Amino acid sequence: MIEEFQNMWQHKGHPRGQHILSPCGNLAVVCIPKNSSSYWRTWLEQKNWTVQHNPIMEKNVHVLCCLRDPVNRWVAGISEYLYTYWDNDEDTIKCKATLKLIQDRVVFDDHSEIQNYFYSVFPNNSINFFKHDDTQSVWNAITKWTGTSPPSEDYLHNPINFTEDPVNNRRKMWKEWVLDNVDLDKVKYYYESYDHQTYWLLKQIDEQESNKITI
Repeated sequence: MIEEFQNMWQHKGHPRGQHILSPCGNLAVVCIPKNSSSYWRTWLEQKNWTVQHNPIMEKNVHVLCCLRDPVNRWVAGISEYLYTYWDNDEDTIKCKATLKLIQDRVVFDDHSEIQNYFYSVFPNNSINFFKHDDTQSVWNAITKWTGTSPPSEDYLHNPINFTEDPVNNRRKMWKEWVLDNVDLDKVKYYYESYDHQTYWLLKQIDEQESNKITI
């Protein structure tokens, strides 16, 4: 079981370079898993934006990218990974060997992959980065830069707490287990080492009154 856990890797439909392109073709938003991308992607598709998988785009396309605190994102990402692939093996997975593996390896799928992996693939385009403080802050940024009205659906405004169905409860159970047992300082050390560009960008955003930075 531990060897199988170690060798499991899934992309779950989040390839590098995935973005959603505006109808006019001059604005794109990078899709980074666990940064609320599934919710605003669903909303923008309803407004005739299209999901693209080719990382090469015209230089005149302006790119938006939502960044999240790497450790907070990892907690959400590893919780989803555990729920998706190991929920039926809860008693076996919750052991010291698995816990050590989680802390030593950190990245298990695209939900925990470094964020720089997803946005560094657009070197020829200017990118506006903004910060994922909460769901509403993401909607504020997306609606501001896309020029579209905000969604009216409750589940898009507050997707985490909108439903208390069994699936969501199981994800929350795994999240609580991770928070109670994993040494998050080790996780932070990993991301500071391998995703230092994201930490630098988040620091720059915090120092900007506009809560965004352009490179």
